Amino acid sequence: MPPRRAVYTALLGRYEELNEQPTALDTDIPFICFTDDPNLVSETWQIHLVDPLFPLDMVRSQRDIKIRGHETLTQFDETLYIDNSVSLKQVPDIVLDEWLASTDLAVSLHSYRDRVVDEFDEVIALSLDDPSRVHEQLMYYAHLYPEVLSRGDAWPPAGTWRAGAGGSWAARSYLVPSMLSGALRRRGRALGHCAGGVERWLSAWMRCWRPSVRRPGPTRSTRSSPGARRHIRSHVR
Repeated sequence: MPPRRAVYTALLGRYEELNEQPTALDTDIPFICFTDDPNLVSETWQIHLVDPLFPLDMVRSQRDIKIRGHETLTQFDETLYIDNSVSLKQVPDIVLDEWLASTDLAVSLHSYRDRVVDEFDEVIALSLDDPSRVHEQLMYYAHLYPEVLSRGDAWPPAGTWRAGAGGSWAARSYLVPSMLSGALRRRGRALGHCAGGVERWLSAWMRCWRPSVRRPGPTRSTRSSPGARRHIRSHVR
C-alpha cells in the first residue's frame, strides 16, 4: 500500500498573500494550508483554520506549525513542509520519494554556515530576534547538549517527515534542527540531509520568491549587546 502523503504550509496573521501551487493540479497529494484567516480561499490549497498557539506572536505560532505540523496531520504517513515563499517546480511525489528513501526526516544542509553556533552568531549580529531569547536557547544547548552547537544540521524552507519521527525560544527555525536530530537519534529514528545544500534542491524542485505583503508585520525590539558575538563564541571551542 503506498504511503499517504501531504504537503503543508502555514500562513498566520494575514501578513502576506498565499502562494498558489500549480503542481498541486498534477498530483493526488493534498496541499494543506494552516491559517487563522477565515476569508482565505485558494485554487490549489485546502484551507484549514487554526488558532495560533501564541495569539500575540504570529511568528512563533507559524514556526510551531512548521516544525510540528506532522503531529496534526496524523492521517498521513509522510509530509512535506514548504514555506509560503516556495513554489514547487516538480510534483511532491518526486521530492518525498528521494528524500525519504532511507530516512525518517530529511532537511537540507545550510548553504553558508557549517555549525549551528554560527547561526546563533548571525541571528545576534543581524538583530533577527530578541537577544535574551537567543541566549537562553544557546545556554540550554551549551549546558545540556553542547555537541549540537558544532553540528552542521540546519533547517531549510522545506522539510520532509515520516510519521512517528518526532518554550519560548528564538523564532529562527534554523536554530532547531541539531537539537531535533539528537532527539531523533536517541529514539532510534533516522535523520537525512539533501546533499549539496539549499541550491541543489531549489534548482531541481523548487524556487523561492517574496510573497506580496498585505501590511507591515509586527515589530520587535531586537537590539543586541556589543559583546553578544564574543559571548556566543565562548561556548564553542
